[in-house]
Amino acid sequence: MATRRFISQSFRKPRNRSTYITLLYIFCLAFAYYSAGKLSMLLAIPPGYTAPVWPSAGIGLVGILLFGYRVRPGILIGVILVNLGIETAWHGLNSSLPLILLGTSVGIGATAQALAGAFLVRRYAGFPNLLAQEREVVLFLLLAGPAACLISATWGVASLLSAGVIEFAGAPVNWITWWVGDALGVVCVTPVLLVWLAQPRELWVTRRKQVSVPLCTAVITVVSFLIYANDREDQRIKAEFERRADNLTRVLQDKIDESLETLHSLSGFYAASERVTREAFEIYATGLMDRFSGIQRLSWNPIITHQERRNFEEAARRGSYENFEIREVDPQGRLVRAEPRENYTPVYFVAPYKKNRFALGFDLAANPLMAEGLRRARDEDRAGATIPIKLLGETQDQWGVVAFLPVYRPGSPRDTVEARRRNIYGYVGGAFRVPDLMATSVAAVREPAVQLEIWDDDKNSKLIQRYSASALRTLAPDFPTLRKTGSVLVADRRWRVECYPTVEFFALQRSWQVWSVLFGGLLFTGVLGAFLLVVSGRTAMIERLVEERTRELARANLDRADFSAMIAHDLRSPLMAVTGVAGLLRENAAGEVNEEQRKWLGKIQDNAQHMVQIVNDFLDVSHLESGRVHLVKKEIDLGQLVENCLNNVFSLAREKNISLKNTSSQPLPKIRADGRRLEQVIANLLSNALKFTGAGGEISVGCQQSNGNIITWVKDSGVGISGQELSWIFEKYSQTKSGQNTAEKGTGLGLAICKMIVEAHRGRIWVESAEDKGATFYFSLPVDSG
Repeated sequence: MATRRFISQSFRKPRNRSTYITLLYIFCLAFAYYSAGKLSMLLAIPPGYTAPVWPSAGIGLVGILLFGYRVRPGILIGVILVNLGIETAWHGLNSSLPLILLGTSVGIGATAQALAGAFLVRRYAGFPNLLAQEREVVLFLLLAGPAACLISATWGVASLLSAGVIEFAGAPVNWITWWVGDALGVVCVTPVLLVWLAQPRELWVTRRKQVSVPLCTAVITVVSFLIYANDREDQRIKAEFERRADNLTRVLQDKIDESLETLHSLSGFYAASERVTREAFEIYATGLMDRFSGIQRLSWNPIITHQERRNFEEAARRGSYENFEIREVDPQGRLVRAEPRENYTPVYFVAPYKKNRFALGFDLAANPLMAEGLRRARDEDRAGATIPIKLLGETQDQWGVVAFLPVYRPGSPRDTVEARRRNIYGYVGGAFRVPDLMATSVAAVREPAVQLEIWDDDKNSKLIQRYSASALRTLAPDFPTLRKTGSVLVADRRWRVECYPTVEFFALQRSWQVWSVLFGGLLFTGVLGAFLLVVSGRTAMIERLVEERTRELARANLDRADFSAMIAHDLRSPLMAVTGVAGLLRENAAGEVNEEQRKWLGKIQDNAQHMVQIVNDFLDVSHLESGRVHLVKKEIDLGQLVENCLNNVFSLAREKNISLKNTSSQPLPKIRADGRRLEQVIANLLSNALKFTGAGGEISVGCQQSNGNIITWVKDSGVGISGQELSWIFEKYSQTKSGQNTAEKGTGLGLAICKMIVEAHRGRIWVESAEDKGATFYFSLPVDSG
């Protein structure tokens, strides 16, 4: 309860925060939301207008949780800025006002989502808290993520539908992407932002690395898999689109070729007949038109010279073509009598007759565009076509093309251009509607999701037709580069065919591969985030508890050291008095004592001195363990210190018939150290060596410099130490088996004190020994030990 109260107080913000600080928070939140949103839109899944990972949702939620509801305008501003920057997303909105209104509507949904998420986690997950318990973490992630994110996805997609930005067929794709992206953003970003920004800082700071690194790695991994899957999906969709576009272009070419084949059939009909009547022509031509769609009319167009014109017109009138004459179109678009010229190419037979009788007598050669097609067809002995034109008699604004096939006099040569010009008899012609050809081609391959544009590029790029004009509203604006360019041959002219995908195409083609990565990434990061929050939270709580217990233990150690020092001080004073009194009595200060009494007084004095040594060692250990020993470091000559220690024990060694040697050979640099404490170390090691070395033995002491350290050793020829005892020789109150059997009893603290003093100088101490082969104690100190 105390920890929860501490956390709640740390999260509580002062109510009298200045307006400037609030505005600064709003600006920072809007900037962070906008920046993350712009980066996220680089991963948008077409044809949607949403990103599969939307960190801005997590940024907005954290902003509300940490800084309160007053910063909510930052979310709205950030959303509007993001949406204004997505130029292709709002395709069809041609002014700033609809863009701002749509962005505001989407922003309202995002703001409501952040407010709802903050309310839910505060109400049901007990936030603010450390998010260290399973229930708290699961509720936090579920309520703030998948639950609250239903709001923005639903509201946003509804706004896009209402504005006409997306079709209803694309709504499910956009809704799923929107919802998963927001949920992923909350689940991935919120824990990372909390461990870096939440209060109290000291409870969250230890969790930064544990949560941020794995979760960011997981997000990068998920995004990498998503990019890879999306790229593979895009490649598959592109290949499928190109396959369909190629198929559609091929079928369009086939339809055009089939339609032009009617001209070859008519040409063969004329070649096989001696005389063709109007009735025979209409019957044959109508049969051909029934087989092929897109043909407005078929006609027979003889070549008439100016000298033949009158007889030709009179013969036509006698043949039931009442008021027949060769005509042309004047500048006002009216059919009038043709001006005199050398040759005419009038429409003489036409089918179907009733629908096209207005075309009778129309001189094709009077139209410059048709005249060019007639000339090429005659000279090249193949079908020729006009550029796209508005067909005669059409009331709608749609393009068509007129194609011609020359008919030469039977049996006449036509191997040269001159021969063809001399023996040309007439032309069979056909007028074809481009929209009808496109419609039949699309219907044949059943590709309603692929749109067509046909351009004539022979002289200048000119749009002929779109299929269909009403369906162009559904072109996918996010894929302006996804198109397929092909070409079709119309007689002797080449048209460029541009194919585009539509929204319906992507809706039909989108597989579950990307969605499986999205849902898998959401589940994986959600579970990982929950796991990291729980583990790091418990670790932080344990570390905090350990720190508290450590501080309590340190305080207890200090109290124990103080208590021990007090007891040792109280013991040392009377023991010193006992030692002094025993010494005085031995010297007959209180009267003559006999040898027996002097003997017992000596024992009293020795044991009292031993007790004083125990008390001194105990005080040293207490001070060293509690860290209260302050080393007084000065520049000292370690070699001279060793020589002084040898001089102090020289008389004792001579009494025991033990030889002492100083084996130092080279001058040593001075080091900064506490000389009194190091002298204590060397004295303890020499005392142990004298204790365990028998008469006639040898003790050597020396120093040498090695790798930036000065190594000092004390070597004896005594009883040695067993291998088992070497492992705990420097522990407190430890004594070797030989030490327990010797007459000189120790405290078991001497070597422990040596170890503490050496380590306090950043040094190291160790021993090398074997039973009955003596022992060598080493300690090394860094030259720069200051």
